[in-house]
Amino acid sequence: MAIRERTFPRSRESFTWADLRHLARSLGFQDSLFQKHIPREYDKGEGLDDHVLLFLIDVKTFDASLHRTVNMQGAEYNNKVLKKAHRLLRARQISFEELHDARVAFFCYEEDDMVGILGEEEYLIKALKMCKRIVSPLYLMSEVRRLEVDFPGRIQLYEFLDLFRISRCEDSIESERSSDIFDFEAMLQTDDEKKMGMLDREYQQSMYKPRKTKALVFKKPLESSVVDKDVRREKGVGARRWGRSLMSSVEKSNRSVARARCGGGEVCGAARRE
Repeated sequence: MAIRERTFPRSRESFTWADLRHLARSLGFQDSLFQKHIPREYDKGEGLDDHVLLFLIDVKTFDASLHRTVNMQGAEYNNKVLKKAHRLLRARQISFEELHDARVAFFCYEEDDMVGILGEEEYLIKALKMCKRIVSPLYLMSEVRRLEVDFPGRIQLYEFLDLFRISRCEDSIESERSSDIFDFEAMLQTDDEKKMGMLDREYQQSMYKPRKTKALVFKKPLESSVVDKDVRREKGVGARRWGRSLMSSVEKSNRSVARARCGGGEVCGAARRE
């Protein structure tokens, strides 16, 4: 197939005309989708910069060829698919070949009302399996709950691409083999079930793994203190003076109480001499 000639775009900052043809073909549109509608002032050089491509999508330059042409979706829906595919291709999180496979698998499992795939584990895993991808079911459904879906209970193509991104190639995972000859449950499991069970355990372990936190360290001392040192020094001196005056007052009060208990100073003196 022609879409398998180039795996990723040539550059992260721009798409060549060949890249744009691959992108259009991967999503089921005609090769001339972009060059046919691009204004003359942008039809220069070897392709389009990222910001120019996104701008042209935002101003609905390609809507005539996107609105209910190769699929039953409107231009707004297909523009969202274009933006998501552009972002994932630019980040090298999906290839042109994988984008094509994801689109075909999505349309195979989409409901007859054309409102997306049912957001259930069974259908999503089967759609990913058709792309030769596998993912932890626990991780998959946690990501589904985090998605801000446009239709409750359904997954659209641009949302399905986010789920495709978190999956892994099934050939890159080897299923675990039980050494227990009496483990009949493991013997009855399929290879895919063993792989998904292993991915579930990896996901659960990653959830409970403690995260390292770095202590805050000031590289430079603070140049100015919040508290004025002179004011603090004056207050300290005043507090010590007040403390000494308070102690002298307490001592005088104690002596007065002692004299009152003894019946006066003369009696206390006589008592001391006795």
